[in-house]
Amino acid sequence: TGGLLATVHQARVASAEHQRAVDGVREMRQLAHLLLFDFYDQVKQLPGSTDVQRKLVSQSLDYLDAIVHESQADMELTLDLIDGYTKMANVQGNPYEENLGDASGALATFQKAQALANPLERRHGSEQRVRKGLAFFFRSMGEVYFGNGDTAKAVESTLRATGIYERMISDPGAPSDLLQDAASAFDTLGDQ
Repeated sequence: TGGLLATVHQARVASAEHQRAVDGVREMRQLAHLLLFDFYDQVKQLPGSTDVQRKLVSQSLDYLDAIVHESQADMELTLDLIDGYTKMANVQGNPYEENLGDASGALATFQKAQALANPLERRHGSEQRVRKGLAFFFRSMGEVYFGNGDTAKAVESTLRATGIYERMISDPGAPSDLLQDAASAFDTLGDQ
């Protein structure tokens, strides 16, 4: 009876710890989304906000780096991190967008995203949301490589993006925003 009670107690403790971990990951995703997407989209449109953008990018990258170890077991958090790194890299130095002129910093940020993207693609590459996130990542990285004068790496990265887009838009029910993203990637490939 004592052993059974101890086992039941341990199961309850384990269940409570698991729930706290799930809640913690959910809270991290909410904070990351607020900081990296909602807040940044508003700051980006402020005239003369370059200094604020630099600070936001720096602090956002510190935050992403701090939570990257939490993403290993959570596909959604990993996708959010890849998207966050990609958006910050675009702000740092994507010539197709307003940027801070830091192409080398952007490429370093893309390397962090790539370390997450490769295993995610192997495990979940057939899932639509993963494909879309990876296509955006590879297209953005190709744009930065191109702006930095490395056409070979730009073409390689953009070809990965267009390959992913081709598979997604082959579905007759592909949404128009996906078709626009694919067209943009092919346009970038044409530039390269």
